Amino acid sequence: MKNFILLVVIVCGSYLAKAHIEPTYFLHGNIGSRKVGVQIDHFSEAAYMKYFYQNEKTNLYLKGKSDSTKFHFESALKDSIGLPVQKVVIEHLPDETWEGVLITDKDSLIIKLEVIDVDKIDHLYVNDELKKLLSPYSYLRTSDLELVRVNKRERFGRFSVSWFKEPFTGVKHFQINSNRKTKDVNKPNVILRNDHLKHVESFFECGTYGYSGSYSEKINISFLNQSYLSYSSEVKSSCYSEREKVTNEYTNLELQTGKRLWLEDLIYVGDLPIPTYNTSFWFKYRRNEFASFVIDQLKTAYPEKFTKEMECNYENTKAWEKPSWYLTKKGLYLGASFPGIDRSCNDPEWSIIPYNRLSEYFIGVPID
Repeated sequence: MKNFILLVVIVCGSYLAKAHIEPTYFLHGNIGSRKVGVQIDHFSEAAYMKYFYQNEKTNLYLKGKSDSTKFHFESALKDSIGLPVQKVVIEHLPDETWEGVLITDKDSLIIKLEVIDVDKIDHLYVNDELKKLLSPYSYLRTSDLELVRVNKRERFGRFSVSWFKEPFTGVKHFQINSNRKTKDVNKPNVILRNDHLKHVESFFECGTYGYSGSYSEKINISFLNQSYLSYSSEVKSSCYSEREKVTNEYTNLELQTGKRLWLEDLIYVGDLPIPTYNTSFWFKYRRNEFASFVIDQLKTAYPEKFTKEMECNYENTKAWEKPSWYLTKKGLYLGASFPGIDRSCNDPEWSIIPYNRLSEYFIGVPID
């Protein structure tokens, strides 16, 4: 992924820890004659504004404060004599519109804004999940971006995918091609486009003018059949003054519905009814039944990983209460999750339960 030029902003990494005293405002309109998206965060000690020009996309940041009637912002970037290169004075009017002025050393531009209504944004890939997945600010920014097919096609047995690129950022993702086994792929492809746009937006959020940062994503498709898709996204990013960090996301979809799957949508090893995700009953199930079931299955399949000579204690039930998971050709992968100093033991490569050991526990379509 290409590097891009971003503004030295001291405030961006720290202001999210402060307490909001007002809601976040998501706005759009014009600065001068140019269309913009704007986000204003109001905290107890300060206020922060970021905006983008619709034809440029990259964030510009300002820090300031509010008085009884107006917000006053200044950019962190200074000119040769130490003055901010931009100032913004803006007022929230009773009719919920915003008016103000952006001042530079060359001119002053009138600002006219109103609240973003995502239902009125003409988004190229409009769908309900995308409206929830992205903030109104991000939804507006991605509304006119096109995902372009690139000359790359990959086969997975009887199935295949094509790759798409967003030209502004270069971020790539895939979509499923239809065939006799997967005739209707529109529903899962809607989700895949949403994930593509989410990573495009993460690229934009990695910084602003005046600072060199980087953002790259590597996709690995681990499983694809007529019923399910599993893939991982490894993201490497260096944003603002942060060191490079690596994060992994795992996505599991049911192809017929396009539904994002929880593990209990696929297998369940307890007594019915199946508890709702993230409820007290779900945590109790994961703690008292699921974790010990996983340990028993893995000890049977990989007894050498559970000896006293091993540095990691994979018999610790807490490590298996909320594992990462995805499907593979060999079976269901479950990644242990240890707290604190034992994190080096997380996500071992070997912890796959063969599907034939899960056959009686499938809630969804079984996998042979």
